[in-house]
Amino acid sequence: KAEIKLFPEEEEEEVRYILKEWGFKGELLDKATKQIVSNEDSWIDFLTKSELGLEEPESPALGAFITLIAFIAGSLITLFPYFINLGIISLVLSSVISFSMLFIVGVVKTRITGENKLRGGVEMLIVGTIAFLISYFIGTWMEQIVPT
Repeated sequence: KAEIKLFPEEEEEEVRYILKEWGFKGELLDKATKQIVSNEDSWIDFLTKSELGLEEPESPALGAFITLIAFIAGSLITLFPYFINLGIISLVLSSVISFSMLFIVGVVKTRITGENKLRGGVEMLIVGTIAFLISYFIGTWMEQIVPT
């Protein structure tokens, strides 16, 4: 949405380019482009689906279920070293896996956002590290408040 507001000419050209790739020509190309960009919602929807290949989930419940499975799978991968029970090595391995996964997710995210891969990976790593630190300090604080 921001790109359409900041760079409307470039985004309109993207629509035109996609339609050309689909075989639109001449007057039909002009009319189709004008029709799509005349409504911001349809413009965003068109670019989201055709340029980025993203679709709305068929149902919110299915989207939530897929997210749940992804979180469980990601969690199990990072917890795997604890199943082996190698003491402090499990903590180190789990941390390395967690940070690696955060970086990889950040890099994969750039396929959608279009930003630099290294920057995307580092940003996700920083956000994940901050979330970890906040969780750790809240847990430490709660441990002092709630008797065990």
